[in-house]
Amino acid sequence: MSKTSRTKGAVGEREVVSILRERGYDAKRSFQQIAGDRADVTGLPGFGIEVKRAERLELWAALDQAAKAAGTDTPLLIFRRSRTEWQAALPLSDLLDILEKLK
Repeated sequence: MSKTSRTKGAVGEREVVSILRERGYDAKRSFQQIAGDRADVTGLPGFGIEVKRAERLELWAALDQAAKAAGTDTPLLIFRRSRTEWQAALPLSDLLDILEKLK
């Protein structure tokens, strides 16, 4: 991975941390990431967060990486390309569980 890609990824992670902190979560970047074995961002209880800043996202690979890094938490992929808003993806079954709890 090039230095530019790593820098773009780190900037994206800091943006997501900032957004979560603005909403009252104690979000932090995970600095000891080893080949996708750990979530990029922690602090959103119950979620393992993978962050991607990419113009062309390999969606299925990113979802697989999020699932692997989440461990027992719900995998959450947060992503965006330049000049667009952040998006989020998670397994439908987990979304339905969340919605059920809100009833």
